[in-house]
Amino acid sequence: MATRRKYLLTILLSLVVILFLLASFGFFGESDLKIKIKILSDSTILPSTFLLCIYGLLRIKSRGFFSIFGYGISRLSVMLTPKLRGEPKSYYDYKKEREEESGRKYSFLLHIGIILLIFSVIFTL
Repeated sequence: MATRRKYLLTILLSLVVILFLLASFGFFGESDLKIKIKILSDSTILPSTFLLCIYGLLRIKSRGFFSIFGYGISRLSVMLTPKLRGEPKSYYDYKKEREEESGRKYSFLLHIGIILLIFSVIFTL
């Protein structure tokens, strides 16, 4: 049920963004078919690119690329705050702990982003 909710929420937000873009580009007042198709293509490529970029960043984050920054900040806070002193944690322990916490799936962003990209390409042709 949670996966279905993620898909529905992402589709709903994408459609809201597409409708907002259609209205701001003047789609509903345009009478020329070529310009309407161009506006449709432009309006679907924006949310598609946004979703695919977010998916890429979340995928990189889940692989631990940014974990060195979090470790550095946590070590800095331990050094600066005497109350937080304790057993120093190694980077390996920190990274293993973070990998256990990150079990989220973000494939719904990829699926919806690709579908919107396909629509954009179809409208471009």
